[in-house]
Amino acid sequence: MEAPSFPRSGDGLIVEVGEDVHRWLFDQIHALKSVTLDLDSTVITRNGEQEGAVRGYNPGRRGRVSHHPLLAFVAEARMVANFWLRPGNTHSANNVLQFLEATLAHLGEKKVGLLRADSGFFDDAFLKVLEGKRIPYIIAARLNQVLQRELYQATGWWALEPGLELTEIRYQATCWSQPRRVIVVRQSARQRKNAPGKTLPLACPAGDRA
Repeated sequence: MEAPSFPRSGDGLIVEVGEDVHRWLFDQIHALKSVTLDLDSTVITRNGEQEGAVRGYNPGRRGRVSHHPLLAFVAEARMVANFWLRPGNTHSANNVLQFLEATLAHLGEKKVGLLRADSGFFDDAFLKVLEGKRIPYIIAARLNQVLQRELYQATGWWALEPGLELTEIRYQATCWSQPRRVIVVRQSARQRKNAPGKTLPLACPAGDRA
């Protein structure tokens, strides 16, 4: 097994070494031709003074300084495919396109059979790139007021089991150039005591969560 070669000097040394290491590692997993890529934009609360740790959106510890990193994982191999550390006041969608391209470079010849991501990647430009590359995706939607109104008007609910229903709608955000398919999951908090999800803040039937 031949180890990767690294650049000796120059700007971006750390980035180049990281790319070489990741590409070499994934090249060794010959059984995986297609992978499931999971992307996450999370918030990490910090203590003390650390570079890039500033006050921003921090739902768990409001007012505390934090970092807002981007992470990528290959589900089948349980391996980290990429990691970018961002300041705590960074917008969720900031640099997600560059992060995607860098992650795909890390994967080398591996095909992304499915990309899954949280709502930090629910961005028109990001979705267009995935569609242009023909990468199937499942991305959590941001529950803004426009989408909430669409959800309340949705019909054709299909009961998967008591208290759990599914439907689909065509949704186009104000800044989008085209509508997209959105799968909606609705749960009854009365029937499912530990139902995950969010209770929509706009007026809705009591006890329903999306």
